[in-house]
Amino acid sequence: MLSGDEAVIEMLSGCGRCHEEGGCGGVELPRLFAAARRHTVANPEGAAAGEQVWVHMPDAALMRQATILAYGLPLAGLLAGAVLGQQLGGEGAAFVGAALGLALAFCALYVRGVRKAGKSANTPYITRTV
Repeated sequence: MLSGDEAVIEMLSGCGRCHEEGGCGGVELPRLFAAARRHTVANPEGAAAGEQVWVHMPDAALMRQATILAYGLPLAGLLAGAVLGQQLGGEGAAFVGAALGLALAFCALYVRGVRKAGKSANTPYITRTV
């Protein structure tokens, strides 16, 4: 489906390098999130409806966001909340602080994702038709 300079694509499979060194496991994503099979991407090549296409996702965006943010920020929030809770009120407060820190980290990731959505440096785009 096409809309101006964008296209809605349906992801059928990945590159086939899922289990090799350097493979991203992208073929597993549709299996985990059934609703994530359709994506809106930039269409600078002018691909027509029904054509098979190659989609490029910038490496830096994928690695930096997935690794550092998805793992590091929640872990930092959890630990910071636990330490702060421990200092303020003991073991029970450490548990509550850890939960609040983790929740705040996930909220920060969500807000950042909303702000970054659609930015050219992070947006996948069609590179060529098959």
